[in-house]
Amino acid sequence: VRALPALGFGFVEVGTVTPLPQPGNPRPRLFRHPAQRSLQNSLGFNNGGLEAMRRRLQRVYPFSLPLGVNLGKNRATPPEGALDDYATLLRGLHDLCDYLVVNLSSPNTPGLRDLQNESFVRALLGLAAEITRKPVLVKISPDLTPEQAVALSETAVEAGAAGIIATNTTTDYSLIPGARDFGGISGRALREKSFRILEALAKALFGRTLLISAGGIDSGAEVYR
Repeated sequence: VRALPALGFGFVEVGTVTPLPQPGNPRPRLFRHPAQRSLQNSLGFNNGGLEAMRRRLQRVYPFSLPLGVNLGKNRATPPEGALDDYATLLRGLHDLCDYLVVNLSSPNTPGLRDLQNESFVRALLGLAAEITRKPVLVKISPDLTPEQAVALSETAVEAGAAGIIATNTTTDYSLIPGARDFGGISGRALREKSFRILEALAKALFGRTLLISAGGIDSGAEVYR
């Protein structure tokens, strides 16, 4: 948490954290594509779990910058238990951050992207509203069509989401010659795909909610675009 502001960021988001500690996917699980200025990761939410995150945040919160926590379900949790995982995390961490992100879009936890549906999003945000008054954002996949992204995001906003993060990593391996056939790609190769999602969301939701763009933003010019 203390290291990231030293790199010049204006806010810090930590995670993804899961209720129980988990080692993540087998190694090697992180690959560089220097020519494309991109990364490919299959980390799989490797983290020390809720209690370890609580201990770290207790040492620094309130923090000098806005501090967010990104939440995900454990790999071993079946889909029918996913809501309980997010509820556990919301209860355990909402008092130690300024905003929370529900990560439904990582490609590295089997079945996670299946939770990007309107009924689950409504149930999750309804539960979040009962637990905390902190802003809760939803992070979506770049592999949705723009129409799907808009529909899902409109549902999320109507259900109480404070904003949308667009986007997570992509599984479109055609973007990089010789890419592995697993994990998610980030960096410059993702830029246009992520921008198209943001553009569609902005037409539908600008002024109604907070939009955070992520994916291949590597210069001031790209920020302005």
